[in-house]
Amino acid sequence: MDDLLQQAKAGADLDVHARVFAAMERELFTRAIALAQGNQAKAARWLKISRQTMREKLQLFGLKEPADKDGADERGA
Repeated sequence: MDDLLQQAKAGADLDVHARVFAAMERELFTRAIALAQGNQAKAARWLKISRQTMREKLQLFGLKEPADKDGADERGA
């Protein structure tokens, strides 16, 4: 974070707020899903978000494998 602020101070065209927020959000979802032992519904309840939002964020952050091409999840359901 300090590096980003120093770069911005030096005139770099950075969206420091967005970058720091994205990093913190990724860390939050990483920790929540780990604490929930992979249980997306439980982690979503703790964060007061929908399970769908949890799934989208996990995929966005590379914390969940995408569903295979026919739409089945990793359990084959």
